[in-house]
Amino acid sequence: GNIDEKYVGGGDKENEPEGIANDSYAKNTTAENEDNHDGHFSLVKAKAEAGDASYMVELGELYLKGSGTPKDEKAGYHWFDLASNAQNEMGTARKADCLLAGLGVQQNTSEGQSILIE
Repeated sequence: GNIDEKYVGGGDKENEPEGIANDSYAKNTTAENEDNHDGHFSLVKAKAEAGDASYMVELGELYLKGSGTPKDEKAGYHWFDLASNAQNEMGTARKADCLLAGLGVQQNTSEGQSILIE
C-alpha cells in the first residue's frame, strides 16, 4: 500500500518504519551542518587572525580535523604554536601534543615533554 495513507492524520512517528522520513531528514541535517562548519570556520579564522588566542586553539583543532576546511596538520600546529606564544595554556598543551605525536611538525618527544613539565 501507499505509505502516505498509513500516516494521514496519525502523526505517529514512534511507529514509523525506519528510514522513510528519517533518511531525507538526516541528509538535510548533514548538509546544513556542513554549511555551518564553513561559516564557523570563517568566524574562528577571523577571530584567530585578530589575535584571540582561544580562537587560535580552536582554529588549530579545525585544521587538524579538517572541519570546515581541508585537513592541514601543519596549519593546526602553527595555530597552536601562536596560541602558546600568546601564553594560552591550551595552545601550549596542544602544541606539546603535536610535538609528541609528530602532527604537523617533526616529532620531538623531548621538546614536547619539556613543554608539559614547564
